[in-house]
Amino acid sequence: MATDSVTPMMKPKELGELATIIKEAHADVEAAGRNIINKAFKAGGALIEAKRQVGHGHWLVWLRDNCGVSERRAQDYMKLAANRSKIEAEMKSAPTADLSLKWALGLIKQPPGDGNGSLGKYEKARTELIKKLRALEPGDVEDAAQATIVALQEVVVAVKSPTSRAA
Repeated sequence: MATDSVTPMMKPKELGELATIIKEAHADVEAAGRNIINKAFKAGGALIEAKRQVGHGHWLVWLRDNCGVSERRAQDYMKLAANRSKIEAEMKSAPTADLSLKWALGLIKQPPGDGNGSLGKYEKARTELIKKLRALEPGDVEDAAQATIVALQEVVVAVKSPTSRAA
C-alpha cells in the first residue's frame, strides 16, 4: 500500500508558502558555503601564526596535542588562508550553492595555464620559494624575503626596459 507524503488530515501547503521555504533553504545553503570557506580562512590564519610561533621541529606535536586537527586538514586550511584573495575573487563569480572546501582547494591546486609553460614553471618555483621561506628561522625570514623582493623588482625593471627587449 503506497503512502502519500500528505496525510488526509494535513492540508497541502500553498505554493507561495513552498516558494518561501525553498528560497529560505536555498539562502541557507549559499550562506553555509560561504561560511565554511570563511571559517577555513580563519582557522588557516591562526594555524599559520601558531606554526610561526611554535617553531620548526615542534609544530606537528603542538598541532596534535592542542588542536584536534589532522596535519593534512591543517595544511589545507593554511593553503586556503594563504590564497584567500584568489579564492575570494573567484567566490564573487561562482554559484554560491557550489562553494565548498573541495572547490576552494581545487582553485589553488590548478597552476596558471597548463602548468608546463613559463608561467606554470614560475608558479611552481614561487611555491617552492615560499615553502623555503617558511622553513627559515623567524629572524632570517624578513631579511631573506626583502632580498628576494629587491631581486624581483630588479628583474621587472630589466624586463620592462626597452633595451633589454632588443638584446
